[in-house]
Amino acid sequence: SLTCSHKCIHTPTGPTCYCQPGYMLGADKTSCVDVDECQEFGSCSQGCENTVGSFICSCMEGYVMQNNSCLAVRGEPLLFFSTKSEVRGLKVNSMEYFPVATNLPYVIGIGFDSVGGRVYWTDVEAGKETLVSAGLDGSGMVSLVTNGLDMPEDLVVDEINRNIYFTDSVRKHLAVCSLTGDACSVLVSDIEQPRAVAIHHNKRLVLYTDWGTKPAIAMVAMDGSNKKDLVSDGLVWPNGLAIDEI
Repeated sequence: SLTCSHKCIHTPTGPTCYCQPGYMLGADKTSCVDVDECQEFGSCSQGCENTVGSFICSCMEGYVMQNNSCLAVRGEPLLFFSTKSEVRGLKVNSMEYFPVATNLPYVIGIGFDSVGGRVYWTDVEAGKETLVSAGLDGSGMVSLVTNGLDMPEDLVVDEINRNIYFTDSVRKHLAVCSLTGDACSVLVSDIEQPRAVAIHHNKRLVLYTDWGTKPAIAMVAMDGSNKKDLVSDGLVWPNGLAIDEI
């Protein structure tokens, strides 16, 4: 005989205990203990509260729960991307495409400043490498940085401090410039193969990828200090980064 705290099932090897949803078998294989679903990635899109045998998801201010996901109350999400010769936008909810800039030489990295309502990109036309910005409709196009660039790849906009961070795979560094292009500085040098870059505003960190002989995702303070690897195992060619701050 076997005494189970929840349920029992007969198997070819004998009776076996099993638990109701939200629980798992304890070390003694007869008692059931609560599962903390909040420790499982993807249980909730934002807030999570574990309860006995279950869990409760919640959304932060400015978001509402729809189909178990938290969606922003105001505005429509925008996705910007490049097709080498064009910068395009997509209204995610309505799936409506719109052009930002066309007939460009060679676009790689894309960034967006929601505060200023401008799109930023890197153009790597040989001998004319540039950091460029324009309005959502392509108006007011400005070349921000035209000197000191060899292969500017990815970029990200720091909307709070009004800076732009970018990687340069030929100069092998991570650099930062003001959004006006008036001042620039190298944050991290001697990166073998820098590519993607992203910002964690809450922690004031800049993250970037290196797909050289020792691939890694590294992070550094916004002033270039305290550099360390976040992930250095199991990577081959890390080319993209996205940070979920919520």
